[in-house]
Amino acid sequence: GRGGGKAWDDPERVASDGWVVAGQDVRALREALEPVLAGLSEERFCALKDAWSEDSRHLEPAGLRGVISSTGVTMLATQDSRRLALELAGKWRDPEAWSEAVREVRAKTSAAAAAVKQQAKDSRRTQKRSEDDPAPGDAAAAAAGASVVTLRTGLWVTVEEASETEDDMLVMLSKGIAYATAEGTEPVVKRLYQQALLYIPESKVQLPPIHVLTVDYSSIYGTDCAAVDTIVMCEDLGRLLSWEDHQQFLGRLRRDGTAIYPSLALLRYATTGVRDDDADDA
Repeated sequence: GRGGGKAWDDPERVASDGWVVAGQDVRALREALEPVLAGLSEERFCALKDAWSEDSRHLEPAGLRGVISSTGVTMLATQDSRRLALELAGKWRDPEAWSEAVREVRAKTSAAAAAVKQQAKDSRRTQKRSEDDPAPGDAAAAAAGASVVTLRTGLWVTVEEASETEDDMLVMLSKGIAYATAEGTEPVVKRLYQQALLYIPESKVQLPPIHVLTVDYSSIYGTDCAAVDTIVMCEDLGRLLSWEDHQQFLGRLRRDGTAIYPSLALLRYATTGVRDDDADDA
């Protein structure tokens, strides 16, 4: 609640406690911190300014793949969320491996479709039997099992969904990656994206089936998500957003999560609303 913000109004308490969990949105936190910052000594202010202005830490050679969370869902914001999803899945990194993954997905889909056809034949035979001589086993359960394609542990799509979806999208999903865009999202991708947002993690021991979500501007605004513990803002979209947009995106992250920005300059703007060129003019 907002009651947590009162501690920040007391500079002496902030100094003695070291830090206080504010329990409020980023905008309110900034407004509450302003009087504290205004009361800093020149020496302390310069020390904080130097630390805040230091060079940003560069990504590891793995790039964006290197910042994907190992404990929860990672949400990455970019202009072209579909392309980034395919890139993270490895479509252009190793074409040969990607082609092999496509063949595996096609084989799974073909096997499931064949099983469905066989089940339909068995069902017709069963209907011809006498009511006094029912078919053994549970035909309905068998049909249900045969009508899905398992892409990875805990992640499945129906045969109909697999048949109507591009192979590249199925491989992408099999890597635990989904995306959201303003328009043109495949129905099965949209379903699994929403499923990932609603996922309530029981523990941080095992990643959910879909653990990487790429989004464009259409998903910057939204509620926080229980499973999302890391958000990443890409440069191509971040430089186009207003401060309010950045505030909304940061708000999609729950407490104790990690926000990753491409540069300290953009992170400073996202949190304070002040661009570097504005600071130079001051």
